[in-house]
Amino acid sequence: MAFYILLGCLFFSILSTGSYWYTQLIHYPLFKIVGPKDFNDYYRRHSKREWIMAWLPNILAGLMALALISYKPFGISRDDIYVLSGLTIGTILVSAILILPQLKILSQHGYSYVVIQKLVYLNWFRTILWTLISGFVLWLLLSYVETLKM
Repeated sequence: MAFYILLGCLFFSILSTGSYWYTQLIHYPLFKIVGPKDFNDYYRRHSKREWIMAWLPNILAGLMALALISYKPFGISRDDIYVLSGLTIGTILVSAILILPQLKILSQHGYSYVVIQKLVYLNWFRTILWTLISGFVLWLLLSYVETLKM
């Protein structure tokens, strides 16, 4: 069971990582190009779909990381599992604390070049953290598979 939880954790972590790299390099910069005139309609459409690719994989990755606490894989230290859970939940909290208020401003007031620039800047934290989390989960999975060979 632990193997499948680790695999799920890796899958959702990589999905989150890809989602935030896409958001960082393509999506948020497009906000600036849309411009003030068409921004509200564009943003409303964006908001309806965003949770599927941004929030859902994050939450599932967090649940998988927390599940590892119950199904501790043989050969992986409890400290590593706590680090993974902390990083994952922490990254979700970073999104809630730093990103959601900026998105709310855009939702309520429309186009703001300053807020969009702030989103691009702040999103680097999520992008880098999810990239590190994915690497860490991959390392844990490879370590676990290595212990099974022994």
